[in-house]
Amino acid sequence: MNRFVPSTLISLLAVGTLIGGGALASATTPPPDSSVPPTSVPDTTLAAPVPAPVPLSTTTSLPLFGAQLTIDITSGPGGVLASVAVNPADGYTATEVRPNEVVFVNADGTATVEVKARNGGQRIEATAVSLDDLVAGGGAGGWSGDVFGTGTITTVGFSVVKTADGTPDITGISVSDPTAEIGSVEQTDEGVRLAIRFVNGGQSRVLSVRVSVDDDDDDDDDGDDGDGGASIRVSLSKLKGVAVAAAEAAGSHSWTGTLCDGSGALITYVVGEDGSISDVVANPPAESNRLDGRTKADVRFSQDERVRIRVRSDDGQIKVSVDEKFRCESPDPTVNTPVSTTPDDESDDDGRGDSRTDEEQRDRSEKSKDDDKSNDDDKSKGDEDGRGGRGDGGGNGGNDDD
Repeated sequence: MNRFVPSTLISLLAVGTLIGGGALASATTPPPDSSVPPTSVPDTTLAAPVPAPVPLSTTTSLPLFGAQLTIDITSGPGGVLASVAVNPADGYTATEVRPNEVVFVNADGTATVEVKARNGGQRIEATAVSLDDLVAGGGAGGWSGDVFGTGTITTVGFSVVKTADGTPDITGISVSDPTAEIGSVEQTDEGVRLAIRFVNGGQSRVLSVRVSVDDDDDDDDDGDDGDGGASIRVSLSKLKGVAVAAAEAAGSHSWTGTLCDGSGALITYVVGEDGSISDVVANPPAESNRLDGRTKADVRFSQDERVRIRVRSDDGQIKVSVDEKFRCESPDPTVNTPVSTTPDDESDDDGRGDSRTDEEQRDRSEKSKDDDKSNDDDKSKGDEDGRGGRGDGGGNGGNDDD
């Protein structure tokens, strides 16, 4: 798991360094090297030691058929799926196993569990035949994980219920973090949604729970009838910057993460009260480490491993955003169920066992590309105008609910 550590979380002492709360900064600034262009920030031997990589591990419990189905996920470099385990596993088969997606189907085809990872976020969704399958036995669900990689496990509990008019609701909401911002349960076109926002220093993440019902009497946007199914989705967003007072944001910061080879990486830098970035140091030394103006830094450990740091200041507040862009050649994740490439006795050309026709496959692929482009465009707009944090404007990062 990648961790952004604000100045209030770390206090380290090292020879030749100044404690800066969250990262180590040079105690004295050496005279500039005239041989280095002013926009370049060379790595130095003063780099702080790299902490051991800490993968993001989460546990999600979903109500299904009167019991809880537990999904344990561990992430790998770049936020991909390293392992996915569903419990109880009896009767489930994995029909898709890829670094960014795993799909399980039960023996009689009445339930599907889909796990996705994208842009540092995770999404777990279970689909059943009807809402009754989700609320049976009380509909209790939950989530737990180390939200910010600080060693503190946060737990969330909730229940899915069916109202008198037959629509879903989310009740019994509990969160172990007393600082969490618990939103109200909102109505959507398909059901209800709950958003819980966690904040740690200058960073935030949103955990959302969405329950949807597809009424088979209604037509979808494409004119096809719905399948009458019901689903529950739990999503954890990527890390987002939060605007704080300039005096609070000023000082030393650090980013830690896992490179494609599994080793740890550390970037330390200093944010000024004027919103500037300076003293950017990478360990291990980066292939490219440069400043883009006064408020942006671009660190590339390799062609496929890039970290971009941006600082935005406005009306006495500063927001620090750190975006990781990794493209690792990742193996398929491990699963704890049998794996079948032909769940419907009909295999497509890539051996994934999808029974859709070639035309349907192409349509689905094109739609997925369009959706990804739309999400990326929305994300870029949200980053540029400062939107983020809670809600659909940016709270879910790469795993938007909508």
